[in-house]
Amino acid sequence: MLPDIPIYVVNLDRSPERLQSIAAQLARIGISFKRIAGVDGKTSDLERELFSGRASLSDVSGQSLTREEIGCHLSHLKAFDEILASGVSSAIILEDDLIISPRFQSAALALAAHFSGEPVVIKLEPWNKPRLAYMAHRCGDFDLIFTNHQLTQTGAYFITAEAIRLLRTPLSRIGRPYDDALYAAGENGVGVFSLSPAIAQQTASFQSLIETGRRRLRDRDRGYGLTREIVRPIRQCAQFLSLLRLIKIKSGWQGLVKLRRYRPAGPGRPPQSMGDFTGVSSVGDVRTWRVAR
Repeated sequence: MLPDIPIYVVNLDRSPERLQSIAAQLARIGISFKRIAGVDGKTSDLERELFSGRASLSDVSGQSLTREEIGCHLSHLKAFDEILASGVSSAIILEDDLIISPRFQSAALALAAHFSGEPVVIKLEPWNKPRLAYMAHRCGDFDLIFTNHQLTQTGAYFITAEAIRLLRTPLSRIGRPYDDALYAAGENGVGVFSLSPAIAQQTASFQSLIETGRRRLRDRDRGYGLTREIVRPIRQCAQFLSLLRLIKIKSGWQGLVKLRRYRPAGPGRPPQSMGDFTGVSSVGDVRTWRVAR
């Protein structure tokens, strides 16, 4: 592990080749880690796992979840409990199907140096496509990007213990995919950012265990997919207006002028600078917290 920040890797018992792959990559850049034995939604007794993980299923979103998605959610809650039990102030959680950047160590150290008691989650993977966003803060050689659109993928993220304390109870009510729940952390007073350039990216070398289950669910329930596509433009418009509101609160009209389409650089690409923005306010809450100490 890094001296200032522990690294946790979520891995299923039936996927030793994935563990070997990520272990070899981390070893090449001098990083050790602790393995979290993931909850295998395909084979586990989920009722027992929910009980032992102090979690429950919720139908608030009206969206059906696959067994694999429930297992993924429970696996990350196990990582949360390990982090809180260790007493550290922050950690990085990785899934096992990643390509790791050589700059991983420098980014981890920079994040650990900037954040301690703040409730923060930082996505360490690139986005799939450009989005309207704002460069929130400079962290060493990296940019922290703030956007109000729904982030996806939880293969790699930095999280502080304070964020876990705020999220452990609401995330224990499992009613939507884990990435939807985690990156909606702003609903619970947690700041959500993306790192640029990204330092990890999911690889096509391994088939996604989650996506396989999602495809089965979509084939079975096509009506939900149709509803989602109809609602998408409305949701995107609401996200855009909400982002404008947040930037206006923090930086006034000058901040709105600097807002532009942005995509966190992938591993190996140089970061892009877009000004300075030292805090955000949660939607519906004008309380402001600082990005850096």
